[in-house]
Amino acid sequence: YHCRILITQGFSDKGLKMAEKTAEMLIKIGETHNIELAKAYDTIGGINSDYMLPDKAMAALNKSKAIKKTYKGEDSSAELAVTLNRIGRAYFQKKFYEESYKYYEQAKKHYFDYYGMEHPVTADLYINEGTLFVSMGKLNEGLEYFHKFHDINLKAFGPNHVNVIHSYFTYGWYYKQEGRLKLALEKTLEGISIEDKVNGEYTFVNGKMHFQAAALYNELEKPIQSIQHYKKAINCGLKAPRYAKSGLGDVPFHYSNLFNQIADLKNFKKYQLISNMTYNKFFGKKHLITLTIARCIQTVEMLDDGRGLGAQELYCI
Repeated sequence: YHCRILITQGFSDKGLKMAEKTAEMLIKIGETHNIELAKAYDTIGGINSDYMLPDKAMAALNKSKAIKKTYKGEDSSAELAVTLNRIGRAYFQKKFYEESYKYYEQAKKHYFDYYGMEHPVTADLYINEGTLFVSMGKLNEGLEYFHKFHDINLKAFGPNHVNVIHSYFTYGWYYKQEGRLKLALEKTLEGISIEDKVNGEYTFVNGKMHFQAAALYNELEKPIQSIQHYKKAINCGLKAPRYAKSGLGDVPFHYSNLFNQIADLKNFKKYQLISNMTYNKFFGKKHLITLTIARCIQTVEMLDDGRGLGAQELYCI
C-alpha cells in the first residue's frame, strides 16, 4: 500500500526500495507463496519497466506469475491479469512484439473474466495493446483501442483524471505515426494544458508530453518552440524523479541537436556531454550513441578549425 502511494506521488526510487525490502522480509520468514510477495514483485517489475529496464522487469514479473498461478483467492484471475499485462509490456519494450501480443491476449481473458470489457482496469490493457498494434503497423486497430481507453476513463473519472490526460499524449503519438503532425501537436498541447491545471507543471506525464511536443515542433521546423518544450521536459526530469529515470538521459541529446541546427556549437557540445553524464548517472553505463555523437562533433568542428577536438573529448569519456 505504501509502495503504491510513493509511486503515485512520483517517488519511484523509494517505492522500489520498499518493494524490494518487502520481498526480502517475506522470503526470510518463509512466505514464498504469499500473494503479497507476488504483489511486491509486480511493483519491482513495473518500476523497472518505467525505467526502460525490461530484463529486470521480467525477472521480477516471472516470479510473480509463478506465485499467482498457485493462488486460489477470489481475485486470482484479476491478479494474474496484472502480471501478464506487465510481462507483455516488458516484451514490447524489447521489441518482441509477437510475445507481447501473446501475453496481452492472456491478460485480456482474465481481465474480462473478472472486470468485464468496460472497466477502467481493463482500459489499461487497451492502451498497451493499442500501442503494440501501432508499432506493428496496424494503425486502425491501434486507434480503436486508444478510443476504448479514452472513453472508458472519461466516463468513469471525468476529463481531469490522469488516464484521460494520458490519452492526449497517446493520441499525439498515434497521429505522429500517421504523419499528421499538426493534429498530433494539437492533442499533445491539449494534454499539457489539462495536466498543468490538475497536477502541476513538473510531473512525469508532463515530461513525456513536453518531450513529444518538442519533437513535433522540430519536425514542423519551429526550433524556438521546440527548444522551449525540451527545456520544460528537462525541468520535469529535474523535479519529477520518475520522469528523470525514464527520459532525462535522452532529452539533452535532442536539445543539443536543436543548438546544432542554429549553429550554436558551444551549447551543442554542452548538452551532448550532459546527455552522456546523465545516462551514466541513472543507468550506470555510457550512452550507446557516444561514438556517433563524437563523429557528429568532429564533422562540425572540422568545418571550424580542422582539428575535431570535441570528438576527442567525447572518446575519452
